[in-house]
Amino acid sequence: SSNDCSGMLFCDEFNGTVLDTSKWNVINDSGIEVYGGWVSLPNASSIAAQNGFGSSCADKRVDLRTSAYGSSVFLGNMGLSAGNATGILSCNGEDALVDISGAENGFSLYKSGGLLSLLVNGQVTSIPCSENISYVQLTAGLNDKVDVDYVRVKCN
Repeated sequence: SSNDCSGMLFCDEFNGTVLDTSKWNVINDSGIEVYGGWVSLPNASSIAAQNGFGSSCADKRVDLRTSAYGSSVFLGNMGLSAGNATGILSCNGEDALVDISGAENGFSLYKSGGLLSLLVNGQVTSIPCSENISYVQLTAGLNDKVDVDYVRVKCN
């Protein structure tokens, strides 16, 4: 519901059947579809959120719900690359393997106090990170697709 977006720097819940291009820039469209509350990005499709929220606060939290793997989420120069049940959290050359089973119930990537953290299924993994979250980009893997239900960004 739109109530879920109040107080957010950026929010999209993928209602209707068309990507909201006032919120997203399409970088590569290999058949992007919006249906039933999800955006489906197949075969290396990529979208990036419009960057109006980029400099609004140094520490941010990005909440997503995604139903498929083999994809990546980038927040500026840091992010999460996902396989089937394991992801790689990375920033400034630091990497950590993370268990991402349960991401279909929602997960949070957040930057706070010099750390980038991933919260999924009640488990937190953190790595040192001096980058600030400046944008959000969703990209499907070469032979996979990523389905995303919502993206919400707020100051942490």
